[in-house]
Amino acid sequence: TSSPPPPPAGPPRHKCGDKVCRNGGVLDTKTCECQCKANTCLNCGVMDSSDCSCKCRGNGRQGWQGDRCEQTYGRCYPGEGSGNPGNSCNGNNHCRNSGGGTSHVCRDTEVCCNTSFKSQCAPYGSTCSCGAFSCSVRLGRVCFPGVFNPDCFCPHEH
Repeated sequence: TSSPPPPPAGPPRHKCGDKVCRNGGVLDTKTCECQCKANTCLNCGVMDSSDCSCKCRGNGRQGWQGDRCEQTYGRCYPGEGSGNPGNSCNGNNHCRNSGGGTSHVCRDTEVCCNTSFKSQCAPYGSTCSCGAFSCSVRLGRVCFPGVFNPDCFCPHEH
């Protein structure tokens, strides 16, 4: 009698199980560690060396997502300290004032600083300092390269 044929060869097995390295990283099958390329994360995202994925800045309302933090989510909303939050974005990214002045269309990741007379869009991570007639923008802490802070201000957003 003849013996049955050997089972078909499957993908090579290694001790790392199903671990996957993202964003072009390479898995070292001896140490089970990812060898990541230089930080390819955008918008001040930070690379996680355990799997070469990007940790993106954001909160429950707005921020960045995607493999490289290349996509935005959410909408503009009233910045903390805004003088007239009832006219701030309201889900449509329009930063208005009730006095008939200029309306601004903010990016999904910006906040609206406004009074009844003036309005302006401010970068993610900013707060507003508003008086009766005008607002100034207080930029958040600047993102430090390689250190993850979900609420920092990124001077080179895309």
